[in-house]
Amino acid sequence: MVNVFFLSQATASAPLLSLRAKRLANFMESLPTPDWQVDSLAIYDPRVVLPTQIRNRDVSAYQAGGDQKMSCELLWPQILPRLPSQIDVLFLADPALWEVVQRILSLPMYQATKLVVDTTQADFSLELFKRANLIFVASEHVRDQVQALNGRSASLIRDGVRDANPADYFLSKWQHRLPVFPWALNIVPEVNGQVYRQTVNSFGQSLACVPIDSKVVFLNCAQYALTKEFKDCPFGELNLSRLQTLGFLPEYDFQAVTQLAPIYTLTNHSADENFWITAQALSSGARVVAYKQALVGFESLVDGERVLAVENAAQFQEALRDAFLKPVLTLASVLPDSSNSLYVQFNARTSFAAVPALLQSVMVAA
Repeated sequence: MVNVFFLSQATASAPLLSLRAKRLANFMESLPTPDWQVDSLAIYDPRVVLPTQIRNRDVSAYQAGGDQKMSCELLWPQILPRLPSQIDVLFLADPALWEVVQRILSLPMYQATKLVVDTTQADFSLELFKRANLIFVASEHVRDQVQALNGRSASLIRDGVRDANPADYFLSKWQHRLPVFPWALNIVPEVNGQVYRQTVNSFGQSLACVPIDSKVVFLNCAQYALTKEFKDCPFGELNLSRLQTLGFLPEYDFQAVTQLAPIYTLTNHSADENFWITAQALSSGARVVAYKQALVGFESLVDGERVLAVENAAQFQEALRDAFLKPVLTLASVLPDSSNSLYVQFNARTSFAAVPALLQSVMVAA
């Protein structure tokens, strides 16, 4: 039995649904043996994560009764008793926890532990990347940065869309819960206040460009927090009448909502770090209104008709208003064949090619 220890920073309101947790699942699915066991530890922010979502074994990153963030030195007494007796592979889901990893790997019982780093950024300690046995990145840009920093290559693991056909039950269920008139879907890139403000600013702080009977539906967000950001804008009451927040949905419900969406909006976020959101929109067959930053790497697909790129909030509002006035597109009219080259491109994921070699080294060490 080979033991994998998943170390992450749970700053989302639904930490177990994090994209990195899904990537861990992809990593485990790629292993050539079923004899693996996963244990995990999350460093959480109690100001964001709900009490009901905190497990007894997780560690608070803040001192009780205050907002002062703990250092690794103060966190260590909480972390040490929660470590498993054996760690063959430490899967680090947030390089910001490198100091904690150093303390773990310095212990005699973990001297042979292999380190896997999963990151969306390259601006971390060179020592981290040099120590890692495998580095997974979500974009070509970050891969090139890692290569330039220390001469080591990283494996590109993109979280693309899946070929999914939700059952009629889920489609019917959501047809009755979503707006009757044309509506737009926005998948929020991350779960934190800064991203929510960025999302609101991408819409120019106003949903006045949305027709009275239509709405913008937001997925993958803390419903109250995002709603409050829109409410606190100068046109708050108008915004509330034209938005619908669904929060986090189970996989089949998520698939149904994304398939039913007639319009996608891509806010001013990075396509490098959120490839899967851009891929979801472009492979949907729906109209897409997007900031150019969200289309980096996909510029050739901006056709000015179905996929429209904008540079600022005023252009975004104008393009979204026009999208609501145009006929609804169907997936068949855009991607008539499920094996269409565009669809295949979005689903292509670099395999975890280095995993078998890592497994072999772990087994030998064991």
